Amino acid sequence: MWSRLFDFSSVTNTGNNNILISVNSGLGANKFYMEIYENTVYYTNFVTPDLVVNDNIWRHLVWTISTDGTWKMYINGQLYRTNTGMHVPPYALRKYAWIGRSCWDQDAPYNGYMDDFRIYNTVLDANDAASLYNYTSTLTQPGMKYFTIITSSITVNINSLESQYPFRYLRWSAGGNTINYPDHYNEIEIKTKSGVNLVSSSTTVSYISSLPHISSLSIDNIKDGNINTYFETQDAFSTVQVDLGSVVTNIDSIKFWHVWQDGRSYYNVQILISSDGFRWQRVYGAVDTVQTSSGTEVLLGSLSPTLPFYVIPSNYSYDIQPHTSYPDSNNIELTDGVIAGHYFFGTDSPGWWKPWVGWHQNSPTITFNFKTRVTITKVSIHFQGDRAGGIYLPTSVSIGGTLFNVGDLGMNGWQDFIGVWSGSSVSVKLTYTQWTFISEVMFTELSTNPMNHRDCSNLTSLVIPSSVITIDDYAYYQCTNLRSVTIPSSVTYIGKYAFQGCPFTCINNWNPTITRSIGTSALPTNTICGTIIAITTTIILHYYTIITILILILITTLTTIPLSSQLLL
Repeated sequence: MWSRLFDFSSVTNTGNNNILISVNSGLGANKFYMEIYENTVYYTNFVTPDLVVNDNIWRHLVWTISTDGTWKMYINGQLYRTNTGMHVPPYALRKYAWIGRSCWDQDAPYNGYMDDFRIYNTVLDANDAASLYNYTSTLTQPGMKYFTIITSSITVNINSLESQYPFRYLRWSAGGNTINYPDHYNEIEIKTKSGVNLVSSSTTVSYISSLPHISSLSIDNIKDGNINTYFETQDAFSTVQVDLGSVVTNIDSIKFWHVWQDGRSYYNVQILISSDGFRWQRVYGAVDTVQTSSGTEVLLGSLSPTLPFYVIPSNYSYDIQPHTSYPDSNNIELTDGVIAGHYFFGTDSPGWWKPWVGWHQNSPTITFNFKTRVTITKVSIHFQGDRAGGIYLPTSVSIGGTLFNVGDLGMNGWQDFIGVWSGSSVSVKLTYTQWTFISEVMFTELSTNPMNHRDCSNLTSLVIPSSVITIDDYAYYQCTNLRSVTIPSSVTYIGKYAFQGCPFTCINNWNPTITRSIGTSALPTNTICGTIIAITTTIILHYYTIITILILILITTLTTIPLSSQLLL
């Protein structure tokens, strides 16, 4: 019920200055339904009583609102309905401008196809509507401007607004608990913004560990929808990987359960996500986690927009093999996402528990190989001990020929080594005369986009060179002193949040009609450059209805839209 073609509102989950078109509303199943709120009161609605739109037929829709309260609807270039004495939307700041989604969370997303979504700054007449339907006019007479949300040539798949962290792969790692040492993975959910759980019986899940899994309990238990069934590993630390099959752009949350009935703690629990299986971002942990029946939920929208990328090596090798008491059985122990921790032997004192890799009276070199050339800015090594209250450390670490002294950790934990290492491999040499143990190595990658300047507090002006075609997501996010920006005509894409938080109010020499795609909140609030900004994005919705919606609107930002007193939809 109440799925939306679009919904613009000042707040969410309650009516407040909404302007919307719905289908399958409470007033008519599979019919167009228009509504306008003034503050929290809705005054008028507009239903197509004899037109059923869910019939696999493309239609072209124009909705106009004049200042005298006249509403008109054109279907396929022909006047379908006229109503007078209707409500006119008040001028208000509408922070939430959704396409294909309601401003009420409980409403279903719109499923269908949508093409060529436009917002105009004047009321179109019958000739304009016919021209748009026949594509014989671009409607560019003097004074007319429009805000293109979807062009006629591009389509993408969404259920709701794109997440700031789309991904395909998820790695869920944990350590044994205080009752017994095996891991227990009970259930995982990955939900879209419309509340759909992407994890089902057909989702591919796999087990990653250097030790074999010998339990009779199936890994399918983590995707059966039952938080009381679980997959148990026989080793104390392991990782489960989920493959969604393709990159999903509208993920809202991740929720997981380990055994929870007796409030067990699991050690160094972490969640990593990736679009390509090579570059990963940590969205949870690594922390000790007490499980309850409510599980642990990660809301992606609450995370920092600048989480670092970690690259996982394709493989690695040793010039000196680990000690037989602390082996690396399948040469994945250092890159499997598992960070060893401690557990309790019943009522005895806490002890450290493998897996980790160890050497005795040797100085090994570990060579990590990547599938492509990378630039690493930080190497993080998790050092371990084999006794409570203490840890064995190497005297020094050499990374790519750069020598580092190792500080005293006192307990198990990470040490970070900062530098710049470029290439398809990185070598790490550990120098020690007694024991040394490590459980994980992580590599933080420098941004691969040369236009990314997130550390930009001293940047006051910017001229993008004409060789640049794309500006990455978050490229100049929160550059708080950037007051002058010049973007050449070569730029065809500006990523989401690319300039959000910058103080400039206009972009120099920019032709927005050439920039074919502009991401969510790409530009600062209140950016007005003397012309309405044209956005090209793409949407697939599943009702097979073609819509052209035209609104007289004052644009001050790409996601925050204050509307004037005249509206053409």
